[in-house]
Amino acid sequence: MPTSSGTSRLRAKGRPSTDARKSSGSASFDGISHLYDRFAQLTQDDLARWVAEHLPPFSQEALDIGCGTGQFHDLLLARSEWLTGVDVSADQLQVARDRYRSSRVTYTLRRLDAGTLHQLGQYDLVFSSTALHHLGPADEVLRQVRCLVKPGGTLVVIDCIRPPQGILMARMGMFEWWRWLRCLHGAAKVLVRRRSWRDAALMFELRTHPTWRRLAAEALPLGKEEFDRVYTRRLPGARTYGLNSSTRGAVWRRSLQPEE
Repeated sequence: MPTSSGTSRLRAKGRPSTDARKSSGSASFDGISHLYDRFAQLTQDDLARWVAEHLPPFSQEALDIGCGTGQFHDLLLARSEWLTGVDVSADQLQVARDRYRSSRVTYTLRRLDAGTLHQLGQYDLVFSSTALHHLGPADEVLRQVRCLVKPGGTLVVIDCIRPPQGILMARMGMFEWWRWLRCLHGAAKVLVRRRSWRDAALMFELRTHPTWRRLAAEALPLGKEEFDRVYTRRLPGARTYGLNSSTRGAVWRRSLQPEE
């Protein structure tokens, strides 16, 4: 059985806590979970390969912050004894529960932001994919996230960044035009890669959906250089990686030595 303060605090046999039912934070994909789940399946093959390369061989207890529908849980369950997934979206967690009916994984609905992350406990492996930029200013979020990693443990993060073209277009007053162009481009890429008009239309529907647009407007992604600067400052010794034009990755291993 798991023994860490993290899992014992959150493990509730798949049921959300009272605190979680009251919550949900604004960055919830409720209502578009089926769209987002298919979007993840269509776009995250390359990211999954990177994750597989950088996860530690084995961890006793793992935490997935902002786990969504559990896009990476095949990998995480293959490399850990116990997995806890937390998210603010009840809809997405239900998709994950239906997909991963394992006694080794627990899904918890709760509020996630820079002020509540410290309540999650400590884990041997902490993972997060395209979620941290929804939780608040990166500097404060990372200060909390690093505390979730046990001494000797590992943090693996994928997060969205602001594409330099978007910054330029915003300065030129053409951001809305550019955003619509990116939606069309994303749908076209899916059409070429998958040869499916249905999936292309789904991609366009998701990225133009009011909920997606609201979440994108509220999020706080860093630019490329800013990502590297903030992550290496808050996580000394961290390595950062360019994954594609809109995402970067980071891997950090916490020292066994007590921190000052």
